[in-house]
Amino acid sequence: MVRQADYIYGIVPERGEYGFEVLPAQGDPATLARVQTLASSFQWNATTSEDVVAIAVDRSHPPLIARIATDPRDPNGRISICMEIWITSATETLEQMIAEVWPGSVRLPNTQEEFLSIALQKDSGRIVVGPKASFRAVGFDSSLGVSSVMPDFANITGNLKSTARQNLSTTNRANQSKRKLSSLLSSPLLKVLLTLLFFALLATVWYAVGQTLEVEKLRAITKSLNEDAMELKRQINDKAKAMQQKTIENERKSRELEESRSKSQELERQVSELQRALAASPGKEDQAILLSLRNAVNSYIDTQKLSLQALKDAVSPVPQSPTRPEN
Repeated sequence: MVRQADYIYGIVPERGEYGFEVLPAQGDPATLARVQTLASSFQWNATTSEDVVAIAVDRSHPPLIARIATDPRDPNGRISICMEIWITSATETLEQMIAEVWPGSVRLPNTQEEFLSIALQKDSGRIVVGPKASFRAVGFDSSLGVSSVMPDFANITGNLKSTARQNLSTTNRANQSKRKLSSLLSSPLLKVLLTLLFFALLATVWYAVGQTLEVEKLRAITKSLNEDAMELKRQINDKAKAMQQKTIENERKSRELEESRSKSQELERQVSELQRALAASPGKEDQAILLSLRNAVNSYIDTQKLSLQALKDAVSPVPQSPTRPEN
């Protein structure tokens, strides 16, 4: 896969005119001039389709390989060029680079081998190959497939010169900024200011560390308080459940006590009736049976009184809810 081009020249959408979209970080003025000349010497015909590609080689040192295609981003709808240019390095051969940039879907009038043989015949000069009658070029030693009508490159050349002036101005401003920054860094006042800023930064970091420790301490205290609150809440819930259970038990025993009291009252009433009956008929033959029955009833009443007393003793007071001690 071919690497990214060192130069990309064509319509820049932001400006709507020709210019460089990609430039090397450390550009060589002589190489830039060769690239500008190469770009100003090529033009697509107005009737060219949008899927054509041309290949150009500049055999000067270092050799340049260019892949030229139509660019649909022209805001005015013109058939514009987009030129990708690679500078061959010491580890790259001309054969390798041409093989990597050679179009696979576009048919050219010459094969890759034929074009390479022509490019290797000389140590300098420029050649270009493209679809037949689809482009115009000047200043090339060989133009394979070029149109017979020569173009007017005045507008393209003017744009290239304007772009070169802009690039040179940008480079000069960058160099001036670097010199000003270097001068400021060597100033004694700036060194003192940087020292003060360093100590201020150190104090800020120390303060931030202290605040972080304080926050961690507060978090630990808060966690402890939360655990105490949860434990107290658990104890309160346990006491509440015990109180509820005791209340239910007392209510049950109270009902049993009330039932026993009712039975005792009924038995006492029956004993009274028996005593009245005995007093009214002292001579009846069954007097002994009535006396025996009365004794049995009295014994049962005594037994019930003991059960009632046991029930009263079993009904204990409801425990009080725990309260949290005052701090």
